[in-house]
Amino acid sequence: MNPTELFDYRDGNIYWKKNGKQAGTITKSGRKQIGYKGKLYLAHRVIFLMHHGYLPSEIDHIDGNPLNNKIENLRPATRYTNNMNVKVSKRNSSGVKGVMWNPRDKKWTVRFNVFGKIKSFGQYYDINVAKFVVETMRHKYHGKFANNG
Repeated sequence: MNPTELFDYRDGNIYWKKNGKQAGTITKSGRKQIGYKGKLYLAHRVIFLMHHGYLPSEIDHIDGNPLNNKIENLRPATRYTNNMNVKVSKRNSSGVKGVMWNPRDKKWTVRFNVFGKIKSFGQYYDINVAKFVVETMRHKYHGKFANNG
C-alpha cells in the first residue's frame, strides 16, 4: 500500500482521495485505524509513513494522546523509549509516577525502570522530596521521552 496514492493528510487526520471523506474508526483501545483491502492499519503509522517514507519499530505520541495524530506529535521510538512516555497508572496510590509508599519503613520509595532494570533512588519522609527526586532522575535517564504523569 502506498498511502500517498490513497490518502490526503490534514491536521492529524487522513482523508480518502477518492471521495474526500475522513478515513478510519476508533478502536476499543482508543486508537484510530483504517481498513483497506481486508487489512487494518493504525492511522498514526500511515501518517508517519506518508511524511517520512519509512516505519520505525514503534511510534510514540509525544503528548500521550493516541488520537492526536498530528505529524508534529509523532516520533520514532523503540518499545523501551515508548514505554518511558506512559502516564501515571490508575493503580498508583501516591499520584506520583515512580513513587510508592513503603508501609514497613513509613517512607516514600522512589524507583523506576532504567535500561530494562528497576533502579531505586532512595526513600523519603516527604512526598514532595520524593517527587522532586523521581522527576529529576527520570529526566536524566529518560531524556526527551520522560513523562512525569
